[in-house]
Amino acid sequence: MSNFIPNDFHYQLIPTFRVGLPGNKFVGEYHKDSNYNHKNYEVNINLGLSNYFGKASLRTEKKPNSNNFIYLECPYGQVFSFDHIDCLHGCETNSTDKTMISFDFRLALSNFYFESSAKSVTIGKSFNTGSYFSKEIIKTNLWILNYLTSAISY
Repeated sequence: MSNFIPNDFHYQLIPTFRVGLPGNKFVGEYHKDSNYNHKNYEVNINLGLSNYFGKASLRTEKKPNSNNFIYLECPYGQVFSFDHIDCLHGCETNSTDKTMISFDFRLALSNFYFESSAKSVTIGKSFNTGSYFSKEIIKTNLWILNYLTSAISY
């Protein structure tokens, strides 16, 4: 995991819980998160909980402005991240008979973080520590150590 998140970070205080019911979409429209005031110091991490496959998964451009889309599948307990700031992404109608469940959250990498007057379009909070992100900085080495310790203790 230290290769996945090599920097100290602040975490999103309220993660996004997604439910993709059959016949519905779990993302309202195709978009780039930069269109919604998100900054490039953010890392968006998605965790699959149930049925995050095929037409019930997220679609994104392979590269910004490429118009070449791929599905990002995420089996139970796995995580992925992608360029949510610059790549157009969204979902198709879930044409399966299974409900997709996931949650995603953002990390603000402290080496790149800066205060901003930008606010979340959906919840109206500023993208600053103590508002959208935690005041606390998670030290990567300590976080990894705690993660590994909890993973091996039953």
